[in-house]
Amino acid sequence: MRLAFAAVALWDFWDFHPFAYTEQPAPVGIAKLFDLTWLHQDWVFPTVKVIAVVGLLSYVSGYGLAISLPILTITHILMRTYENSQGSIHHSHQIVTLVLMVQAAVVLWDRWKTWRGKNPFPREDGITLRSYLLFHTQAFVMATYVIAALSKAINSKLMWVWNSPYLAMDLVKSHRVSYYRTLDPELAGDPEMAQWVFNHPWISRIGFGSAFYLELLALLAMKNRAWAFWVGLATIALHRSINQVMHINFQRNELILLIFLVNLPFWNAWMVRRVDGQLPARLG
Repeated sequence: MRLAFAAVALWDFWDFHPFAYTEQPAPVGIAKLFDLTWLHQDWVFPTVKVIAVVGLLSYVSGYGLAISLPILTITHILMRTYENSQGSIHHSHQIVTLVLMVQAAVVLWDRWKTWRGKNPFPREDGITLRSYLLFHTQAFVMATYVIAALSKAINSKLMWVWNSPYLAMDLVKSHRVSYYRTLDPELAGDPEMAQWVFNHPWISRIGFGSAFYLELLALLAMKNRAWAFWVGLATIALHRSINQVMHINFQRNELILLIFLVNLPFWNAWMVRRVDGQLPARLG
């Protein structure tokens, strides 16, 4: 898991776009407190790549996590906050920041309590710090989906599912944004899907409502590995459908779900042991 997530994080750190801007016209977050335009200087991007490589090697090895994870977290927050301070906020990269931040917090809490001579996490039954890193990563990742569902419910006064056919307007908007971003002739005009959604309100409510309740109940993934697998797989399918319908890409979310929730290496090992008769038929 650490190796796979390190690859995703390195991909994110290797992105030059946050460092291409010369100013922050619409500061958000810590950019309201600090001027981040220094990130445009020539030396910053090469330095960030060095920090990423060294920090992620530490992360994969499992040594020096109390130093590497906080540094990686702060670096990622700085670069993505600067990118979001250009007047067009998006959350394509926030899931990577979240995983780094959660794991840094767990490691620092463990080190702090250990230094004070206290047991931060019970270690009985073979549970280790790695187990807690995985548990909290899964919990916080899935909590973002619950928050998304609650935001929809609160802002719509519990009418989001009923009003979901009006998402046809959002389909038109995202389609036009994609066209003006790429000027692809195939994206010219309004999408047929938008009119279909508006003309079939009950089917739309069932489809969008299913997605809403999947988000709302996302923390069911914490029940056990089987639940994590199916909820993770369903959430990836949700992102795939959003990409097809609205041209909104959540590749990093999908990869994080694949790594920490679906967890194919575990299921491969489980199947091998099951075939060898080393495991019961039912997974607890």
